Amino acid sequence: MYDAVFGQHWFIYHLADTKNATIENVDQQRKLWFEKIKSLPNVRSSNEKLLKLALLERAAAGLNLDALTVNQKRKAAKYVVELARKDIIHLIEELR
Repeated sequence: MYDAVFGQHWFIYHLADTKNATIENVDQQRKLWFEKIKSLPNVRSSNEKLLKLALLERAAAGLNLDALTVNQKRKAAKYVVELARKDIIHLIEELR
């Protein structure tokens, strides 16, 4: 599960940093990745908290390091960084 979350994280940051990426591309890809992650055999309600923790860890890493490696002049890259902030707030609230 964590490997899939890690892969999704890196894919989205690299996609967002490409020249022709759009916000729509990012949203479509995020949706596809999350659908696949949630369909993994070891992702079920009994370990939903672990999935949320993995997503939180990656979102925090995104703000602490990955946001510094993308060109935030690109709309999609700036959008991904903003999504990371929103994800962190949302996941912390859910995990309380």
